[in-house]
Amino acid sequence: MEQYNLPKAGAQRWVVRRKAEVLEAIGNGHLSLEDACARYALTTDELIAWKVAYQRHGLNGLRAMKTQAYRRQQNQSGRTGERPAA
Repeated sequence: MEQYNLPKAGAQRWVVRRKAEVLEAIGNGHLSLEDACARYALTTDELIAWKVAYQRHGLNGLRAMKTQAYRRQQNQSGRTGERPAA
């Protein structure tokens, strides 16, 4: 089994690396979406938004400062809030 260096429970400062670690653990089945939400006091919508941002824009999509810019681009291009399954 792969070793994951997950952020400590209750982490409040979400840098790109920490978000990516959580997404990788969820994607590889090491951590369930529900467990991640409980462990880090996040909503399902937040985690799905991270996943979508990562899928569309890579690691840069996980940067907080870039999130608003990407949302503006989507709104201007006429995209709606498409949400793939987690």
